[in-house]
Amino acid sequence: MRYIDTLQCKEKYKPVHQYTFFDDNYQVTVPAEELFAYRQGKLMQIAMPSVSADDREWLMTGLTPGQFDAVFQDNNIAEQFLEDMQDDYMAPDGYYE
Repeated sequence: MRYIDTLQCKEKYKPVHQYTFFDDNYQVTVPAEELFAYRQGKLMQIAMPSVSADDREWLMTGLTPGQFDAVFQDNNIAEQFLEDMQDDYMAPDGYYE
């Protein structure tokens, strides 16, 4: 379950219909048409172009920008993950690339 599905939100109609998701430490406002596109199955990165990458990350994981940086700053965890994924990838023809 995405963090966004566990959050409270306030709905506003002026001047543009939008939703503000929040917890005790952070809040993000999403235009209604972008939230609708996300709820219809589009990837968050595509559905919410007006929402910053940091804010989308918070909606997906609950990690604030500082927390995200702290998690992936040490030991290049993200780079190692990508390397591991490439090592495990098998091409459709059955041969490893």
